[in-house]
Amino acid sequence: MLGKLDTDYTPEWRNSFHFVRRPDQPEWIGFVHKGAVATGPIALGNRSVIGYKSYIEIKKALRIGNFTNIGGDFTLIQGGVHPMNYASQYALNKTFHMNMKRPDAEQPKNEAQHIGNDVWISARVTLLQDVDIADGCVIGAGAVVTKPTEPYGVYAGNPAKLIRHRFPKQHIDALLEIKWWDWNVEKITRNTQFFDTDLTTFDGDIKDLIVD
Repeated sequence: MLGKLDTDYTPEWRNSFHFVRRPDQPEWIGFVHKGAVATGPIALGNRSVIGYKSYIEIKKALRIGNFTNIGGDFTLIQGGVHPMNYASQYALNKTFHMNMKRPDAEQPKNEAQHIGNDVWISARVTLLQDVDIADGCVIGAGAVVTKPTEPYGVYAGNPAKLIRHRFPKQHIDALLEIKWWDWNVEKITRNTQFFDTDLTTFDGDIKDLIVD
């Protein structure tokens, strides 16, 4: 049964996405496109979106922050990295039960992989296992992200490289301190000026734009 928040969204959204809810947090909602595949221990943040034809296969854990958009055809597979320093990269242990010490594939090293808050991942992006994406990042279409990113960086290419930062350092530092993505709906909706200000040209203290 759809809750009140669910019916606030357009029919296009209701027809295209699975709405993910938390009974203990009435304002919390996430969106997974019906054409996406997401398996394993995934923590999806509030209002975050996993787009069409995305394929996410998690062995350990993936934590996605709040208000993050993952575009279509996104790929992340924590399936292990095949070792390159042996005579063969093939899964010989699994196939022939050879009982070798070497692994068929190196499993994720970190307990959890993170995609931050307020991240925009464009279409056809591939993210490698054990690589984190920081808060506020933009990942360009077709990028292959092989190394951890910096907050509010814009990345593109294969392998993905830092093109620029979205804002001056003082604004980035302030945004990381403010953490607006943790605000409740009421605070977000009464801060129109904060969200409507072009921070690339604003030279004041962005905290002065916030209404508590």
